[in-house]
Amino acid sequence: MRILLVVNSLGRGGAENVVSGLADKFAQRGHEVKIVVLLGLVDFAPSEANVTIENLGLRKNIFSLISSVRKLYQIVDEFRPDVANSHLFQANILLRLLRIFANIPLLISSAHNTNEGARHRMLAYRATDRLADISTNVSIDAVNAFVSQKAVKRNRMVVIHNGIDTCSFAPSKLERENIRKDLGIQPEQTVIMAVGRLEEQKDYPNLLKAIANSLQELPTLRLIIVGEGPLRAELEDICRGLGLENCVKFLGLRRDVAQLLSACDIFVLSSAWEGFPLVIGEAMSCGKMVVATDVGGVREWLPNSRFVVPRNDPDALGRALVKSAKIGTKERNSIGKLHRERVKKHYGLEAVADNWLNLYERLINEKLKSR
Repeated sequence: MRILLVVNSLGRGGAENVVSGLADKFAQRGHEVKIVVLLGLVDFAPSEANVTIENLGLRKNIFSLISSVRKLYQIVDEFRPDVANSHLFQANILLRLLRIFANIPLLISSAHNTNEGARHRMLAYRATDRLADISTNVSIDAVNAFVSQKAVKRNRMVVIHNGIDTCSFAPSKLERENIRKDLGIQPEQTVIMAVGRLEEQKDYPNLLKAIANSLQELPTLRLIIVGEGPLRAELEDICRGLGLENCVKFLGLRRDVAQLLSACDIFVLSSAWEGFPLVIGEAMSCGKMVVATDVGGVREWLPNSRFVVPRNDPDALGRALVKSAKIGTKERNSIGKLHRERVKKHYGLEAVADNWLNLYERLINEKLKSR
């Protein structure tokens, strides 16, 4: 099968990382795979040598857009894919419009969130929906959000969860010891870790207020935030205002998230909205206890957890962090072990690659039968 994957970038986002991992799995099973990157950024290139990457280098001007569309048309014409699967808004809309002119036998559009931007994006999805054979999203909640916004009809979008590389995201005692030493973490300190861009969606003010509340009861708590973004200066100001300078570390953009996860005791997600937050699965795969706000697909990761709390409620989030920190190390490790087993069984890259290939093959067969 010739599979064309079109994505905005292969940068440091969850969706981009998933596309790269899936390309490897498809290639390992004998499929011919090509990735088209719209914006030129490649941080997570597939490791399989027979996965080819075409970089369009799209910029924000009409001349670059016209040139990129021509290049994409030529790639499709020469590669002749059996299935084209685009990921994220720009790639989804561009490939749908290209289908008016290009021969794309099967087109699948994949969203990765409950909210992919302003209302005009939902209108664009609705206006071009008929140009895709089917759409996918990463959680039940995300599908329902698209349906409620009339971006797609209910029978036109299905759930396929993102996958986790459970070999890369695995517990490591050695990494835990080394990183805690490098970061100056004391043995008696309980380390909470958050990962994600410093932007509105992640609602870090909620988390910082929760930490401030928690310190009154557990002064040995420490928070590590991994990620960069436009709100960094504002968040640092909030830290100073809450007196958190000595217990919160902003590590910026890091390439060793899996190792950092081994170093923490509790992972926290404080988001205001999500689709299917892959970072929760990565933390679970590293054997970590998770405290999270009840957004997007969080309940699909943690269906029975007592540590899922309402969004934008720093008191509730703070109480959950305190409860999780007070659990003994033995019980916390036991919960973490169950988390890793759940991820391996349901959300490992192998299982998710199976889901995608089954969808491709089913739709191809349906088209053949309808001829």
